[in-house]
Amino acid sequence: MKRVISLLMCVVLLCSMFAVSVTAAENHFDTFHSETMKLWFAVVFGGGEDNIYEFTPLQIKWVTNFKIDATKFDSYEELVEYTYGDKTYSYTIIHYQIPADVYESEALKHFNISDINTLRNDTYTSPVYNGEAHIYDMPDGGGMGDSITYATKGYKDLGNGKYEVYGYTVEQAYELPDGAVEGVDYIIMPGYGNAAEILKCLRITIEYNGADVKFLSWETIALEDIPADEELVFACKHNSTKWNTVKKATVTSKGKKEKVCTECGKVLETATIAQLKAGKPKLKSIETTEHGVLIKWGKVSGADKYRVYRKTSKSDWECIATTSNTYYTDKTAKSGTKYYYAVKSQNEAGNSSLSNELSKYYLADPTLKTPKSTKSGVKLEWSKVKGADGYYVYCKTGSKGYERIATVKGSTKVTYTDKTAKKGKKYTYKVKAYKSKTYSAYSNTKTITDKY
Repeated sequence: MKRVISLLMCVVLLCSMFAVSVTAAENHFDTFHSETMKLWFAVVFGGGEDNIYEFTPLQIKWVTNFKIDATKFDSYEELVEYTYGDKTYSYTIIHYQIPADVYESEALKHFNISDINTLRNDTYTSPVYNGEAHIYDMPDGGGMGDSITYATKGYKDLGNGKYEVYGYTVEQAYELPDGAVEGVDYIIMPGYGNAAEILKCLRITIEYNGADVKFLSWETIALEDIPADEELVFACKHNSTKWNTVKKATVTSKGKKEKVCTECGKVLETATIAQLKAGKPKLKSIETTEHGVLIKWGKVSGADKYRVYRKTSKSDWECIATTSNTYYTDKTAKSGTKYYYAVKSQNEAGNSSLSNELSKYYLADPTLKTPKSTKSGVKLEWSKVKGADGYYVYCKTGSKGYERIATVKGSTKVTYTDKTAKKGKKYTYKVKAYKSKTYSAYSNTKTITDKY
């Protein structure tokens, strides 16, 4: 984070060298595969101290804020005019002429070395190299630069805290020429897998005392001057396609996995493992109540909610409710119909498979009307229940509990007279419908004192 902040506080400039002759280029830098001299350097302008954040010989990351006092060198002014709408504007650009050896030395001295380190000019000035005069023309504003990457191949430990770091400045290769050879004309960028054209080979000597990194020297070298592989400690290419589970996903939380380089142990990529679906519930019971069909099931670990499904012998499963409880009353059930019920658990990962199913032939509960005291006894009447084969009549008096006093057969007959009732006694009645071994809930209750 500090490094990012420091970079944002600075103006990052890149130098782009355009087509010059090999002869002119050789006065400053060597090239080995191209007739066109190409070089980019990162130059950070502004005052400040060195900020070193981490160090290994393969991956040096630091930001050195320095300043070239361009006013000490020759300069000239350029008047620039442009038109916007119906107005013409003008401003003056000062061009500073900085000797190439001064600019290049400062640029590479403060180069951010890294196994993968893209340096991009997103801000202001792009100095232009004049191959004949060996001068950089640095305008004080305007212009956009290109990007360059420094890729470390490996390093030598010279002892006493000194290291020789070998690598390349490269540019992303959109089209490689026919016959291009890896390691000669291009490299495969570590960790990215894309090809990059080799622009220069560099040897940079540094010193590290455990706290500070000190630049000692740099030089451009020929490709054949890079030591053999067995002489170098390699910059890791971070090749790994295997995911390792760091935290297993459960039914209550997500998991985590990562790809780790098998050579250096660097974490290359992390990803989330989706939360597991909760297990399917188990239906415990099903019963008829005065409000409908009551279904109950067991609690499932990791379930946030439950989805209740219903079907008949002639229909498919349909979700009729979602609840966080472990029970549900189907108040929309119609009397005289056999229903099948099942439940799914639900969490962030989705729905489980259907639970076991239970079925119920549903009979609505009758509604008992107000009883009437007649000379023949207490007359009862109730509402007809669709699908019923008959009704049971219950009565209680005094401290005794309810007793079934009659069975009224036939779904259309909905009356009964209690001829055993006696004058002056108080009676409470209720009724329920039946079909084979299926029963409705009890009706409401009604109380009466017999007058006859």
